[in-house]
Amino acid sequence: MVMRYCDWWLHTMKFGDGRRNRLLKGTLLVVILLGIVLAIQVMGYRATVEKNNEMAIEMETYSKLAAKVNDSPCRAVQSEQVPMVLGDIIQKGKDFGLVVKAGEKPLYQDDTASIYEIHLQGSWKRTAMYLENMQTKDALLGLRMLDMQGTDENLETKLQIKIYTKG
Repeated sequence: MVMRYCDWWLHTMKFGDGRRNRLLKGTLLVVILLGIVLAIQVMGYRATVEKNNEMAIEMETYSKLAAKVNDSPCRAVQSEQVPMVLGDIIQKGKDFGLVVKAGEKPLYQDDTASIYEIHLQGSWKRTAMYLENMQTKDALLGLRMLDMQGTDENLETKLQIKIYTKG
């Protein structure tokens, strides 16, 4: 059946019923090709819309997780906040009645952390209370080194604190 139609169609194109019939068939061929192109474009558009929707969902999920991390009690701070955090740590030591000395410059600093050395002098009880409650605001801190020498009433403590930062 298909062969007979193709034979008839080719026969009419070659020996046709005239120019009008060939124009009609040519127009029909152009319309079919444009329909195929349109279908391909619509499928591409749908894929783009779907990809954009997935990206929007992923961005929304990321925003929720970022807000959760930023609201958590211990997190990395901005590099500009490090001096303020160090000042809070020093002030907390003074609030516990300790003599506190800290270097102005960090021992080590990179995109992820700054390390400072702090010297404390005071009683064992006050030093222990300070170390238990040293956490300041919501900064993520790490204790790298702790060296204690002296007696219960006159204890000299040297510690290195790592303040984690966001690049």
